[in-house]
Amino acid sequence: MVKGGYKPSHCPQHKKAATYAQQQRWKKANGKGGKFTEYHREYYRKHGEKNPKRKRETRRKSRQCKERKDRERETQRIWRQNHPEKVRAHRKRRHDRKRSTYVEDVDRSTLFVRDVGVCQLCGAPISDALLVLDWLEHHGRPHKESPSEDHIVPVSKGGEHSYKNVQLAHVVCNSTKRDK
Repeated sequence: MVKGGYKPSHCPQHKKAATYAQQQRWKKANGKGGKFTEYHREYYRKHGEKNPKRKRETRRKSRQCKERKDRERETQRIWRQNHPEKVRAHRKRRHDRKRSTYVEDVDRSTLFVRDVGVCQLCGAPISDALLVLDWLEHHGRPHKESPSEDHIVPVSKGGEHSYKNVQLAHVVCNSTKRDK
């Protein structure tokens, strides 16, 4: 046991709480604890009485700040709903950057032109109508013959996200290949 009834603990979280409690008991016993907060509470009460206009102004600004943040959140939510492809691309880039595999943006339409609209895994043509139509938005899942980006060397195995390492493939072909 340590002075003041404090029992040391091996758990860091309990140790912090016990140390804080010990400090508070010491402050209270030595007359240090309550004076500071009482002084400030009294000061702010008197200051508010002297300057009611400023007090109202501060509260108004605080409300305006909250309202502005709410408006911004709503605006961002609407933008994300209207631009799902940009949100998806941003999340993908961020994910790749975190894994240190990001090299460049890979545009699916550029990939479609480069690979002449042919699946590089099965050799069957990929419909360019499915490239434009976002099947996912309408049906909640991608169409099995819609185009997807297949990483030749999987990102999970150290491959990078660049045109050199990406080829066009059907969603079904790409998903059966997995990370091979």
